[in-house]
Amino acid sequence: MSLNGEIKSIDFTLAKAQLIKDNGSRGIGVKYGRRYHDAEGERKAQLKQLAYFTGVNARPGRSVWPPVFDRVRVLCVVCYPKGVGRADPGNLSHTVKPLIDGLTEAGYWPDDDSVHVQGPDYRRGPNNPKSGIWTVRFVFRDWEYWETK
Repeated sequence: MSLNGEIKSIDFTLAKAQLIKDNGSRGIGVKYGRRYHDAEGERKAQLKQLAYFTGVNARPGRSVWPPVFDRVRVLCVVCYPKGVGRADPGNLSHTVKPLIDGLTEAGYWPDDDSVHVQGPDYRRGPNNPKSGIWTVRFVFRDWEYWETK
């Protein structure tokens, strides 16, 4: 996770019930006879809280200021459960956004706008050795690192 005191990546281990997918399995709710998308609100809040506490605990000194990065590029590597074949990592964007928001509150960058954060760019990682477990890994690089490559 860290090298010479610098945070290079952070992992989140998630169960299926924590995921919010873009491809139709988002837990659409019905209230007063109308369909609405707020059924996932509680999961978003839990993901944001998970990211906040994970992020703060990974920081040296556990302080939320100053920001870890001023400008950063984020690579999101999704590792699917054992046995999953074809997959589309971008379908987890509704899971990833609350994690990004939680890291913003944990002081990883001043804001998650396009001035400070580029990405996340989605990639598929190797499958987990366990069934039913997803790993979402954020790999961080200074903005300038990518501009010189």
